[in-house]
Amino acid sequence: MEHAKPPPELSVDGSPVSRADAWKKWKTQFQLFIKAAGVHKEDPAVQASLLINLIGSDGFDVYQTI
Repeated sequence: MEHAKPPPELSVDGSPVSRADAWKKWKTQFQLFIKAAGVHKEDPAVQASLLINLIGSDGFDVYQTI
């Protein structure tokens, strides 16, 4: 769907609790986005690539550490 809006970049500022809450919120927004955009039907590798692309610079830095 062309009108599906991706979530904003993940903010990893603040305490561990606020970062965990931010991740939960971002993850839910991402899941809603991929469903609205029809991406949930794509291969999981495509979904993962989209997540990494949308998560933002801070989120990408965290991703590279795991």
